[in-house]
Amino acid sequence: QLCKRQSTWLRNENDALILDKANIDSVINFLQ
Repeated sequence: QLCKRQSTWLRNENDALILDKANIDSVINFLQ
């Protein structure tokens, strides 16, 4: 159970990082 929760949390963290990168790319494109 704990392992499953941990992996779900890691996946959510990963998604958040990907979203952050996408947002940063959008801002950079917008500024150019």
